[in-house]
Amino acid sequence: MDFSVKRGEIHALLGGNGAGKSTLIRIITGTAAKDGGELVFRDAAGNILTETDGRRKVAVVHQELALLPHLTVAENIALRHFRKGSRLFDRRTAASQAHAALSMIDREFAGTALNRLVGDLSLHEGQMVEIARALSSVPNSSCWTNRPPI
Repeated sequence: MDFSVKRGEIHALLGGNGAGKSTLIRIITGTAAKDGGELVFRDAAGNILTETDGRRKVAVVHQELALLPHLTVAENIALRHFRKGSRLFDRRTAASQAHAALSMIDREFAGTALNRLVGDLSLHEGQMVEIARALSSVPNSSCWTNRPPI
């Protein structure tokens, strides 16, 4: 397979059960080892990155939602950026970062959803939160102005 993605592009991976979609995603994200071939990541200038550096620039949204229903939208989006014990969770920063990420998808929803519990969202709204969380996980994403160190 030869597959290229340019900066800012969004792609869907489609195929029947057993076609290898999940395996390919696990190889790209580094959670499974490849048994052959090469995986090449390039930066905006075309320079080859290490696989580790390249994987830090990949965000995946899985079909199954992995949100915590008892937390707010803002907490779900920002929580993964705070390591346990490293610093206190800053709700203002979380809300700002979540708003920026959600605004890339739906500005109206971003303006009304930050303090809602995820458990109260529709499936569609939960999917938007999951996508915003993935967008916010990519370093140098435009939704992070002062991204916390991780």
